[in-house]
Amino acid sequence: MRKIKTILILMLFNFCTGVIAQKNDSTVCLEIIGIAVHKAEPLDGVTIKLYKENEELVWEQITSIPYHDHSFSFSLLRNSHYSIEVSKEGYISRLVSIDTRLPDDIQVNTGNRFVFEFEVDLVKEIKMKDDFYIDFPIAIISYNMITGVFENHDDYTKHIKEKMIMGIKGDVSVKKE
Repeated sequence: MRKIKTILILMLFNFCTGVIAQKNDSTVCLEIIGIAVHKAEPLDGVTIKLYKENEELVWEQITSIPYHDHSFSFSLLRNSHYSIEVSKEGYISRLVSIDTRLPDDIQVNTGNRFVFEFEVDLVKEIKMKDDFYIDFPIAIISYNMITGVFENHDDYTKHIKEKMIMGIKGDVSVKKE
C-alpha cells in the first residue's frame, strides 16, 4: 500500500511541476502574423486585441496611413493559450485561438522560432436568425506533432463557417441553456 501511495505522490508531483513549468515558460516559440481583410482587400480601422490566458495584453488599431502595412504580429510564449480578437465597427468580430504548447523535446530559440501567417476575413454585420456560433473562435491554431509545424484546424474552421451561414438562414437550432 505504501508503494502505491508513493507512486501516486510522485505522479502528482510530476504533474504539478509540469503545470508550473508550462505556466512559467518565457521562451518565445511562435511569431504569428495576421491581416484583416474583406473581400480579399486589407481593412483599415481594425482593432486588434491580444489576450493571454484571457488577460488582455495588447490593443492596437490598424489605421489608414499611406504605405502602411495592414498586418499585425505578435511574439508568443511557449506553453500558453492566446486569443486574438479582430474587430471593426460594422463587421462581425472574429476570434482566433492559439495554443502554443510544444512537446518537451522541441527546442526553440531566437534563430528557429515557428512562424504562422493567417488572414481573418471580416464579414459585414447582418441580422442573423440564430447567432449562437458567432462568438466561437473562427480558427484554432496549434502545433501539429505529425507535420512538426503550427497549423489551423481547417475542419473546425469549415464547421464554424457552415454553422454561421446556417444561422444567417435560420437553418440551425441549438438548445440554449
